Amino acid sequence: MTSAAGVRLAVRVLICIGIAWIVWLIYRDWADVREGFRLTDPAWALATLLLGISATLHLAPVFQLIVNRSDQSSISLLSSARLLFVGHMIRHVPGRFWGVVYQVGELRSHRSTAAMVGVNIEYMAITLEFAILVPLVVLCWLEFGPTIAAPLAVAGLLATAAAIRYQVAVRVLHAATAILPRKIAEKTRGLKPERGCTWREATAIVFIMASSWAIYLLAWESLGRAFPSAAGNDMLLLCATYSIAWAVGFVSFFTPSGLGVREAVFLFLTPAESLATLAFLAVIVRFWLLLNDILLSLIFLPFKLRPQTNHNAQ
Repeated sequence: MTSAAGVRLAVRVLICIGIAWIVWLIYRDWADVREGFRLTDPAWALATLLLGISATLHLAPVFQLIVNRSDQSSISLLSSARLLFVGHMIRHVPGRFWGVVYQVGELRSHRSTAAMVGVNIEYMAITLEFAILVPLVVLCWLEFGPTIAAPLAVAGLLATAAAIRYQVAVRVLHAATAILPRKIAEKTRGLKPERGCTWREATAIVFIMASSWAIYLLAWESLGRAFPSAAGNDMLLLCATYSIAWAVGFVSFFTPSGLGVREAVFLFLTPAESLATLAFLAVIVRFWLLLNDILLSLIFLPFKLRPQTNHNAQ
């Protein structure tokens, strides 16, 4: 078997493992999910699913903008969607790095391993920045009103745009490699993109991400209408605390999708009269987000990756 064939086989095995793991997660919690679904409003549940998919779809052009900062080749939006969403599915396997391994394998002829690791570091940093900024703005809005929340939102978006423009996350990590042995440090040089990020690209990323989160907030409002058990809860507050819990679970790299960590933090942060209701919502939201990932990965999996060589490549 050739090296290329071996990589293709490994990629397919990763995809199968990702699908199998998601099916197991859903099966494990199916009893709770089924009971909640028995009282569900189907129309609002469908609206929640579609809004969630729409919010997640916004991530594809963001990923494309990051990947395409190369002088040698670029990928289309469809290719970006396949690369991202199949990677999202595989990241649910224990050990978050398997999604990156899949992406490295798919673009092995066009990007170095270090370059794709750098892409993922920047993408994860942007994702985490918004997963912290948006909940803080929502919590300030609920507690203090728009007088405090609006300036915080503007300042946060400007700071995020500047961090993206100057590639702060990748630069910090790249600088940290100075303490590593020389041979290892040399292999990390490709973390930094071949081309810097322009203000136009940074602004586009911030606008797309803000739009995605606005739709995601609407999806939570729809979720509250879909499940009667959530009635009486402030869904914006629940969205804010769950997003913070998601961020904590996200950085717990050796748990599959932050399994257990996310739910524990959500229950700890959220004030509620009924912990049982919160626990049910935690299961429902995990199921919802898993379903988003698997549907999008299956939708875009048939599309072939076709990186295009740039005509102005040296």
